[in-house]
Amino acid sequence: TYLELGIVPLEYNIHMNQLNYLHHILTLDVQDPVQLMCSQQILFEFERNWFNEVCGLRVKYGITETDEEIKDLYKRKWMCIVKNKVYTRALEDLNRENSMKSKTSHHPNRKNLRIQDYFMYLKPADARLLFSVRSGTLDLKTLRKYNYEEADVLCRLYGKEEETADHIINKCMMVTRTEIIYDVYSLEREHVEIVVARIKMFLKLAEEKKVMEENKDK
Repeated sequence: TYLELGIVPLEYNIHMNQLNYLHHILTLDVQDPVQLMCSQQILFEFERNWFNEVCGLRVKYGITETDEEIKDLYKRKWMCIVKNKVYTRALEDLNRENSMKSKTSHHPNRKNLRIQDYFMYLKPADARLLFSVRSGTLDLKTLRKYNYEEADVLCRLYGKEEETADHIINKCMMVTRTEIIYDVYSLEREHVEIVVARIKMFLKLAEEKKVMEENKDK
């Protein structure tokens, strides 16, 4: 989700705010109450307090600038350094998390955090559909077994192969196609629209079949 939308989890935003506030504290007058409180916190190295937490964040995100170096930076420059460090670490963590989950382990590692292009030109409903394919959350038997009889993962239309994203996009005999789409994570715009059209066709036919079967049982 985060990698598709080009955003970082809330935890990282909180850390950025904490690190950005460090610059504010360091540039305060030495007699300022906040500065005095921070100076007291420094004395208790092993106590759980705001300053020690920020020290841990500086280590976690590889921020090597000293207090004096931070004070000498313009606020905007410091914020850019913090954002770059936090986003770099967030990207590494999200890629690693993806690689450890069964539904996303096959995703290629992202090189940067940015919203995916298809969100910009597809209709919202179509963008959500492609998003569900890429994130492994599309309503398919192999992905949402709890919605179906677990033993039955065969295609609702074709009935001879497992109902996977690759099956409905490239193999299902009930879905019209003229070419194979090998990778849904690196598609040109024309192929994005083809994939969406095939998924919509499959879901439409599956719903029609379901309604027919329900009417037959009445």
